[in-house]
Amino acid sequence: MGVSAIVLAAGEGSRMRSARPKPLHLICGRAMVMHVIHALERLDIDRTVLVVAPSAGAYSTIADAINAASAGNTIRIAPGTFIENLTINKQLSIIGSGSGNSAASNTIISPASGNAVTVDANNVSLQSVRIVGASKTGTNRGVYVNSTISGLSISNAVITNHSSGIEIQNNAVLTTFSLNNVNV
Repeated sequence: MGVSAIVLAAGEGSRMRSARPKPLHLICGRAMVMHVIHALERLDIDRTVLVVAPSAGAYSTIADAINAASAGNTIRIAPGTFIENLTINKQLSIIGSGSGNSAASNTIISPASGNAVTVDANNVSLQSVRIVGASKTGTNRGVYVNSTISGLSISNAVITNHSSGIEIQNNAVLTTFSLNNVNV
């Protein structure tokens, strides 16, 4: 039986009289939450879960959580709309709150333009999200793969309003690709 760690760092920083979320305040030149994450890396922990929220969370963007995560971590995303383009460049499980239309109870990734999610790592899992493109023209892709990777799993997701929902570029090599309950 393995050991998991969940980092619940959603302080807003209001009692610190700051607009900066509490977990992002610097201690010895490093964000408070990063001290916790780095301490967990030194322990024999099988899995670390980071919590992301569009406001008041440890990270205000999914990209920040991806950058802070270590390979093998799980990132849980709170309900809300995230206007950003993501590049997943390490083994991660990204789990949203749902793939419905309402940002109040679902996780919506909606970039202003370009690829919503670019996968550039092995063993990536993307679950329970709605990925909404800016338009169906140009190179607006929902999920884009342009490298050699193994182990991409997408489940319980809606990918809509893109020129292509999931695109595996001509020179890309993708082995072990899984779709489960995905509407493209």
